[in-house]
Amino acid sequence: MKKANPERRLPGFLVIGAMKCGTTTLYHDLRSHPSIFLPDKEGNFLFAAYPGPVYAAAFAPAREGLLLGDVSPDYAKLPESAAAVPAARALFSRSPRLLYLVRDPIRRLLSHHHFVLTRRDGSGPAIPPTIDRAAGEFPALLNYSRYATQLRPWIDAFGREAVKVIRFEDYVADRAAALAEIGEFLGLARPFPDAGLATVHNPSAGRPVLTPFWSRVRQSAAYRRFVRPLTTPEMRDRLRRLLLPKSGGNPARPGRRTLEFLIAELGPEVAALADLTGSDSPFWDLEETARRILDA
Repeated sequence: MKKANPERRLPGFLVIGAMKCGTTTLYHDLRSHPSIFLPDKEGNFLFAAYPGPVYAAAFAPAREGLLLGDVSPDYAKLPESAAAVPAARALFSRSPRLLYLVRDPIRRLLSHHHFVLTRRDGSGPAIPPTIDRAAGEFPALLNYSRYATQLRPWIDAFGREAVKVIRFEDYVADRAAALAEIGEFLGLARPFPDAGLATVHNPSAGRPVLTPFWSRVRQSAAYRRFVRPLTTPEMRDRLRRLLLPKSGGNPARPGRRTLEFLIAELGPEVAALADLTGSDSPFWDLEETARRILDA
C-alpha cells in the first residue's frame, strides 16, 4: 500500500490527559477505528528535543490518508509538562484537535494515589501510604486534578474550538455514544466498531503491576529490538495481564477533614473548568462526592 512521506506528517489530534481518567481505554478504542493510526501510547513525542523527526519515525508505518494521533496524559501534568504547549505551538502550522478526558477530581486523585502506591518496579518517588497524608505531601495528586489549570495553556495556544473535554463518567456509562461524539469532532466519516467496547483497560483494581524484573525486560535491547516491533499494544497488554501480579483492593478512603481540604482546593477548579469550556453548569458536585465516599 502507498505510504505518505513521513517527513511531512504530524498528528491531526492529541489526547492530552488526564491521568487515571480512561486514556488507556480511549487509546484502544481509537486504535480500533480503521481510519486512525496511533503509535504506542505515552510516546511523549512533544518532549523530544526535535519532535518533528521523532513523529516522522513514529508515523512511518501509517498508510496515506489515515488520521494520525498521539495519546499521552503526560501532556497535561503541570508543572512537569510545561514544555509541551510551546513545543506544540512551534510544531503545528494549524491547530490539531485536542481531546481531554476528565473525571471527578477527588476520585481521580484517589485512583492516582492507589496507582502510585501499588507500583513495584521501583520507579517514581515514594508516596505516603495513607491518602490523608499523601493529599498534602504529594503535590502531583492535586496538581493533575486541577483541570482548568492544566487545560488553560492549551486553549490559549489553540483556541477553545480545538478542544473537546470528555467526562470520564459519561464515557464509561455509554462508550458508543461518547465515541460517536469524538468521531464527529475528529471528522471521521465512519463510526467506531462495536467490538471491544466491553473491555476496560488499566482499571485501578486488578491492574497488572510492574515489577523490577519486568522493568528490566522492557528496557533490554532484545525487547526493544524484537518484541516491541513485532507485537501490537493489545498483545503486550495481554502478556502483562498474564505474567504480572495484580493490584489489590480499591483506592483508600479519605477522612472527613481530608475531603474538606480537597473540596477547598479543587472546588474553584471545577468552577473554572466550566467557565473555560463554556459549560452551563459544573461538571461535578464535590460535596456530593464527599458524602458518597463517607457513606460507602
